[in-house]
Amino acid sequence: MSDFIKNFVRNDYEILPYYIAGNEHYETDEDFKIRADEIIRKAESGDKDAINLMKETAKFCLEGQRQALENLDIKFDKFDYESEFVENGKVNEVINHLCPDRKDNEPAEIGLEEYGIKREKGKIIIARSNGTSVYLARDIAYHLHKIGLINKTGNNGKILDVLGEDHKQEFLELKTILEKKFNVDAGITLNTVFFSFVHFEGRKFSTRKGNIITIDELISDAIEKA
Repeated sequence: MSDFIKNFVRNDYEILPYYIAGNEHYETDEDFKIRADEIIRKAESGDKDAINLMKETAKFCLEGQRQALENLDIKFDKFDYESEFVENGKVNEVINHLCPDRKDNEPAEIGLEEYGIKREKGKIIIARSNGTSVYLARDIAYHLHKIGLINKTGNNGKILDVLGEDHKQEFLELKTILEKKFNVDAGITLNTVFFSFVHFEGRKFSTRKGNIITIDELISDAIEKA
């Protein structure tokens, strides 16, 4: 991390060192990985303490990010949390709908080859063998929620996702699953804007590894050079 981040007092920066260290330990420390996976498993099983821990941590970080974006006059009407769709059973509904014959202790997976979509590693994982869902399952549940809100208005609507360009394949899978497996109303348009990544001096940015430049640093540098 840069000295700028280390000396900047705000919620999200306070959490960042733990986020980086946590990801490193998750990749290298099997005991740590087991304990982290257990927290996720408990949350997805409806454990209130695990859910509250994850939600309160997310809210703590979001408050810092919200402050940064307000400096650019960017404001949000509402934040949605993935845990809400785990708590209300919508993620499990997605998994059961896509993989009705799934057996215990086996991953839930589907193939989209008939729609021209293939993965090098085989089928698309919806839930792990330990029962925890992957991001795609939660994203499907979230999009079905948004589609439901649009349908309530009785008007054709649009959903616009803003994603990194490394999520092009995942977005294609998401859109295909919604259209082909959930028969999403053709009147609802699902679009996306992909943003590109920036490389500096051969470095690839990675939040998990702490290789980042924050919006606060960018603003500070711009003011200094103005």
